Amino acid sequence: MKFSYYTPWLFVSLCILVSCVSDVDFDQTEDIVIGPTVDLNLIFFELDDTDFITTTALPIVTVSDTTDLNFLESNFLDNNLRQIDFTHQFDNRFSQAFEARILFLSEEGVLQYEIDIPIPANRTTTNTDIVVDPDLGRVLAATQVVTELTIIPNTLPISGSLRHRSKGVFYLTIDDL
Repeated sequence: MKFSYYTPWLFVSLCILVSCVSDVDFDQTEDIVIGPTVDLNLIFFELDDTDFITTTALPIVTVSDTTDLNFLESNFLDNNLRQIDFTHQFDNRFSQAFEARILFLSEEGVLQYEIDIPIPANRTTTNTDIVVDPDLGRVLAATQVVTELTIIPNTLPISGSLRHRSKGVFYLTIDDL
């Protein structure tokens, strides 16, 4: 009785094993191209009204911060990077608008690439800048990024906060496997 119960399962299993065999061309692996993406958080900060007023109550029009970009100095990126998407989000709770300038500078301080972003008062603003050739090489030549925020004065008192978050999405093509 047990023999007849196992016989159909054995026959089906054997048919599946035999029918799934086909010629496999392992030379096709040379044509494989992998396109991974890497998300990196870049710059985060929060400012308030004390960052825009001196101790003598005079307004400071522009504030800036510099960040090193040591990770861009790579032959791997030079050879495999095809696109970068820079996304900047500003949550502005000031009653003043701002102008943001994101400056990519070489080691000698020469401007390589620039992103300008208007920031309206009392709004959250998101800006995505897509960098491809020929600008991609200029971004990769940068060793630091300077974030400059210029307040656009109006008649209202300078009071509030501004939060900035940014990230880069790096699109790679790897075809040397």
